[in-house]
Amino acid sequence: MLTELDDPDTDPDIAVRIEPYDAGGTKTWHPQRDGHLLLDADPAASTHLAHTLADTLSGHSPHVWIITGPSRTPTFLITADADTAPDPVDVMDFVWRFTTQRKTLIDNGQATTRDFTPAYLVIDSLEDVVDTLRLTCLRSLQLLSVLAHRGHRANVYLAAITDLTAPRICEDLWRDLETTAR
Repeated sequence: MLTELDDPDTDPDIAVRIEPYDAGGTKTWHPQRDGHLLLDADPAASTHLAHTLADTLSGHSPHVWIITGPSRTPTFLITADADTAPDPVDVMDFVWRFTTQRKTLIDNGQATTRDFTPAYLVIDSLEDVVDTLRLTCLRSLQLLSVLAHRGHRANVYLAAITDLTAPRICEDLWRDLETTAR
């Protein structure tokens, strides 16, 4: 179950309480404080959790995308920005361009991170999406790694749901997610 802890009309930051959390108890995620989210979830519950999380985040931002990969046959959806094609490569390209545009404005001193509405890419399950991108478009996998490394600087956050015992995730992506999940 997800609970919004903050009022989006009075507080630009969002806090989401996730309960019950697989590791026990509850987990609270403050994206702008904590960075990216890596959730360990049972594969049977992860898709529902991903869609519920995307729906909750959509209440705070028009920029929410979801990529799901159940049973190694991914379905790629976008909950916002309906003009983007729901192909995994297109989604990754779009989110990467979106992030790069923001980062360029920040780097040029024309904006700050706080000037932008937070944006979210929800991924379920991370290992299946990574496997699919590895087989279909290595460039998109590299873009995902770049988003994991630099996205938070442009107020773009990854919320990845996975089975942490999965051995198939490439080490670079794990390192970037763990490094930026402050």
